[in-house]
Amino acid sequence: MSFSSDVIQFPYDKFMAKTATKQYIYIVQSSLESSKCKIGKTNSFERRLKDYNNMTGKSKDNKYKYLFVCEVGDMTPAKYQFLDDAKTLVVSEGYIPNDYKMPFAVSARPILNGLLEKGFKLVQNKEYYPYIKGKKKFAKILVQKS
Repeated sequence: MSFSSDVIQFPYDKFMAKTATKQYIYIVQSSLESSKCKIGKTNSFERRLKDYNNMTGKSKDNKYKYLFVCEVGDMTPAKYQFLDDAKTLVVSEGYIPNDYKMPFAVSARPILNGLLEKGFKLVQNKEYYPYIKGKKKFAKILVQKS
């Protein structure tokens, strides 16, 4: 079962399709607490189940198993990432795409928080002003995964 592509409302899905990582929605249940379930999302459901079953402080008899696993599309909210009029990806709210290879625009805060020390580089040494529907928005900085 996969996530319907018509739910993705931002226009750059064809660019991200090449680099997007798989994500899964899951429901797990403990063998000793059958009245309780845990629901979450992960990019590796095999690793996540091992994490549940190897928690310190838990009984070895308490084994978790999946009740439901579903692969879904990119679950990053569309309000955190969009294309400007020049087709440049603009991100906000501290969201930084790890698997996007093209230049994208961020505010100054992620740069101050150490983005350049995490494998990203400046594309140009001046401000970038994204235009959305012809209106000039706040200044951003173009960065790219190095």
